[in-house]
Amino acid sequence: TDHNHFGASFLVSERVAGTSNAATWAADPERAKNACREMARVLAQLHSYAPADLGYSVEKASRSPGELIADEINRWTKLFRARRREPLPLQELPLLWLARNIPPQLYQRPTRIVHADFGFHNLMFDENSNITALLDWEFSLLGDPTQDLCFARLFVEPLMSWNEFLDMYRSFGGGEICKQAM
Repeated sequence: TDHNHFGASFLVSERVAGTSNAATWAADPERAKNACREMARVLAQLHSYAPADLGYSVEKASRSPGELIADEINRWTKLFRARRREPLPLQELPLLWLARNIPPQLYQRPTRIVHADFGFHNLMFDENSNITALLDWEFSLLGDPTQDLCFARLFVEPLMSWNEFLDMYRSFGGGEICKQAM
């Protein structure tokens, strides 16, 4: 947040090998399948961490994904209402629907870290389609892994069946998805 060096806040990160350009491997079916396998592995690893192990407070780590999602919907609703200049019922309606339709199962599942923007655009791949880094954590939050899986699905399905991907995810230790939330 120090503005003295560059006139604005900045972030320093380590340079890693690879590229986020999926075009370098997407046309090769074997490399594309390996990229999907890597996505399953990285998601399963990410979702295996309990929030308390990552330094989250006991109070926050003990909350259910349902409670945390309700808080997030309320946060976005307040932000939307504060910034609108006129009533926009068609834009507010989805937020109201979401708040009223959080699957009850999400109140029973363990809370996990969620990247919240998981896709090829935020992954660095080496020449063998192995993931070398997961980028852009600004949307990360505590919640349910199903959220990341919904994002990943958009990238996976053009390359392999969703069920095959979920089998890989589970084989790497990923838990069951919440079908109601999906």
